[in-house]
Amino acid sequence: MTSAPQDPNPQWRAESTAPGQARRGGLGAGAIVAIVLGAVLAFVLVAGAAFLIIPRIVDDSTTVELRAEPVSSAVAAFTPPIGTDTEPAEPVARTGVQPVPAATAGLYGGTLDQASCDKDQLVAYLTANPDLARAWSSVLGLTETDIPGFVAPLTPVLLRSDTAVTNHGYLDGKATAVPAVLQAGTAVLVNSVGEPVVKCYCGNPLTPPPAELTGARVTGTTWPAFRPESFTVVEPSRTTISTFVLVDVRTGEQFVRTAGTAGTDDRSETPQSQAPATPSTPAPQPTPTTPATPQPAPPAQEGGREGDAITLAATRLDECQIQILGDATDFVPVLEDPDLSFQAAPTGNGPGLYGVQMFVADGGVYTWTVNVDSGAVVPADEASAGLQADCPGVFD
Repeated sequence: MTSAPQDPNPQWRAESTAPGQARRGGLGAGAIVAIVLGAVLAFVLVAGAAFLIIPRIVDDSTTVELRAEPVSSAVAAFTPPIGTDTEPAEPVARTGVQPVPAATAGLYGGTLDQASCDKDQLVAYLTANPDLARAWSSVLGLTETDIPGFVAPLTPVLLRSDTAVTNHGYLDGKATAVPAVLQAGTAVLVNSVGEPVVKCYCGNPLTPPPAELTGARVTGTTWPAFRPESFTVVEPSRTTISTFVLVDVRTGEQFVRTAGTAGTDDRSETPQSQAPATPSTPAPQPTPTTPATPQPAPPAQEGGREGDAITLAATRLDECQIQILGDATDFVPVLEDPDLSFQAAPTGNGPGLYGVQMFVADGGVYTWTVNVDSGAVVPADEASAGLQADCPGVFD
């Protein structure tokens, strides 16, 4: 690789340069760094088949803030309630910030044969309000026409423990992004890899929380069972989840819900050791069953197009860099900057959708959702949304 030209724009450079380390012109330690939170930027892969959005705070002195959201509460709601929150009799208490695999039996709850969210109502409301639909879909890297197909395979459940997320509301015509902790009993829709993606009481789309929650400061109204710094962080499954083992919030008994269904196909799950023994009773004869109604297939978790996603994101970032610098002569393309690395992973929300994040050794994370079919590059966290504001017209 050729040596970098001398940086003609020192005003864009970050203040902290390691001894003996030369800074190159360009995005890695430059223009955007000075504008967005004074941070340095880079890209990172989210391991696994499902995309995990992880915005990070760059300044070590900065404490992550989480907004406490009690059950049956809404802030900057996208829709009227399309579901009902139900506090569990015994919420699951966590110790510290605890990542839990999404496929874990009993991670989520619900009510046997009843759905806590109305997916049809969500789709109908967004369809009737195009501006809301446009903002809502952009958070998840979708278009308005993608909404029905995206919502159809989602599964309604209840949180059984206080859970950290990023909640995207609707304010002043735009989607917002606020890290939050949702109270146990909050009704959500989860996707095919088990991530909460919609808060049903307000219709807001959800994405994963900030990566570092240790020492997080919680604002807003909490609840009696709330424990500071004790949250669940859902880890998406590496494979599609076909059934969820839920706990009935009324009885405490486990039951099974087929992914994408709304309670109509729920079935009780009795542990084998607890099944009543009836040795003197003849075994019942098999009864012919009616084939189950086919359910919508979950979104495909394709892979193999990570390079295309990276190229699309890098192209937009180069455009942003040129716009900020005002000159394309001396900038260094992000793909050639040794301080930056690019990686991507499918989001699990549909074909063609990839998550891309940006890192350098100094720290800091910015996240985008990229649709390799349409070419859309959509900010997916508060930091990237701030960058979008500094580069109008560059990102979608």
